[in-house]
Amino acid sequence: SFIFSGIAVWLLGSIDRWMLASLVNVENVGIYSIAFRLSVIPFFISLAFGNAWSPYAIKIKSDYPKKYKTVYGNILVIILFIMITVSGGLALFCGEIIYLILPDVYFLSAYPLIILCIGIIFQSTQQITGFGITLEFKTKLFAYITVVATILNFFGNYILIPLYKVNGAALSTTLSYLFITVFYLICTRVI
Repeated sequence: SFIFSGIAVWLLGSIDRWMLASLVNVENVGIYSIAFRLSVIPFFISLAFGNAWSPYAIKIKSDYPKKYKTVYGNILVIILFIMITVSGGLALFCGEIIYLILPDVYFLSAYPLIILCIGIIFQSTQQITGFGITLEFKTKLFAYITVVATILNFFGNYILIPLYKVNGAALSTTLSYLFITVFYLICTRVI
């Protein structure tokens, strides 16, 4: 199931550029690629947290079997605050950052970057919202949810790219991250 999940995550991260190239033009792929690359800054913070979180989450569950869900909820609020601060700061100053480091032609990358920063906030919560799935050994759900999110991203791109170009691609990706987060949370609560 992790192989299918990995393939779906790879498609989720790259399908936007393929569809931009086929539905609009290659110039929009360049603009979107800059936004996507800059959104990696808060993503790395999320990734670092995710790598450090798993062993602590297991220890918290074994040390506090009756209160671990409350602790997880508190940590979710903390990571959400940190990611809103980091991603929000990047979104707030993305125009200035792009202006300082890139040629003027890439200034249009600021708008999709703002949208992608919101998506990274959703994505960063997945380490906590999906942890219940891992604890209950229902990891096939990761593959199912990610594959459905990738399909939704494809159709979202198909609808939104002709209307909003690079912003549509960013919006579709952000909505896919939101879908994954919500369904991880639902599955974690139900299990």
